[in-house]
Amino acid sequence: MNYVLTSNEEAKLPILRSEFELVLHYLKQNKAAGADNITAELLQFSSMMIKNALYRLRIYMRKGRYRMITVKA
Repeated sequence: MNYVLTSNEEAKLPILRSEFELVLHYLKQNKAAGADNITAELLQFSSMMIKNALYRLRIYMRKGRYRMITVKA
């Protein structure tokens, strides 16, 4: 039996770390940066500390929690 998720149900599913890494991997390179001036290359070749912070930020945003995440240099 196949079960089709509604968009509401799908929005509640957690984002796996492997999915996050896969999306970063397949971002198109050599494209202009968006309004935030962040290029795909910057995200793909950033340190694990930055990727961890982005992953946590995405989880908080998805749960409706908006708080500052500070990253120590």
